[in-house]
Formats: sequence, structure tokens, C-alpha cells
Amino acid sequence: MSASSRKDNDIARQVVAHAARRFDEDGNPLDAWQAISFALSADLPLPPSVRAYLLDAARKIEVLLPAPGRVDREVAAAFGLQGKQGSNLFDRADRKTHDFTVAFQVWHRDREQPPDAKVMATYQAVAAEHVERCPCRTALKWRAVEHAWLQYAHEIIPRHLQSQFPNAKPGAILKATRTRPRS
Repeated sequence: MSASSRKDNDIARQVVAHAARRFDEDGNPLDAWQAISFALSADLPLPPSVRAYLLDAARKIEVLLPAPGRVDREVAAAFGLQGKQGSNLFDRADRKTHDFTVAFQVWHRDREQPPDAKVMATYQAVAAEHVERCPCRTALKWRAVEHAWLQYAHEIIPRHLQSQFPNAKPGAILKATRTRPRS
């Protein structure tokens, strides 16, 4: 497996875990679908709560006998895709996943930085690469990348590193854990 493939698989594994955690927290089925998409794309197992959701939806679809003109509503209900009035399940799930993925790119990109580089250089590099790397094709400013990192760093930084630096801010942990050049 190439380094690029391993990196993509690591990202997929992280996104699956993150989406499943969000699904467990707020029950948004689009988070479950995000986990399903990334898990199947990377040949990863489905988290138990996502498997249970999918099985439940399949059973509801299997016995569905909607009245004419109500098929779309009945199918949406079976999948739990009915948002509360004024809320858009799709926008909320997409934004969270996008920002988590940006934060994960910060972690990986910073591994390549020299030990004395400023953390802002990592944010700027991720922002510069974003238009080409992300399906949204949107330009990001480095502040948006920093915001995504600060929002999700606690889910991305391995626990053993967080415990080594219990009072450090996420940017300081990045700098402190960069790969040191071999002498």
C-alpha cells in the first residue's frame, strides 16, 4: 500500500469514526450515511450504531406500502430524513464532515513541516491546497482552516499525545509532535 493510499485510508477511518460519533450524539441520519459512504469506499467495517440504523431502515422499506403521492414522504420517514421545520439535515452534516476533514488535513500536513516552522504555515498550506483537494472546490482562508483545526483537534490528536501535553493548545501540540529530522 502506498503512502498516499495509507493516508487516504487513515482519513476514511477517522471520518467514519467521527460521523458515527455524531450520529450517536444527535441521531442525524446523514451522519450515518457519511459513515456508510466512507466505510464502503475504503472497505472498512460499519460501526455498530450505523449497522443498526441501516438494518432498521431496510426493515421499514421492506414493509412499506405508501399511499399514492406519498412515496417520497414514506421513504424519507423510513430513512429518518425528515428534518424539523426550518432545518436542513444535509447542510448541517456536510459542514461538519467538511470541517473535520480540513482539520485532519492539518494534522497530516503538519507532519511534513520542519520543526521550526510556524503553525500558521500549516494552515496556509492546507488552505492553498483546499480548492484542488476538496470536492467543494471552494477557496479557504487560513483562518477558516485554523477554526476547523481548533474545533476538531481534540478528536484527531491521538490521546497519548494529548496526555503528554495536558495544558497545551492544539497548535502547540502540533509543533511539539512534528517528526524530527534524523541525524
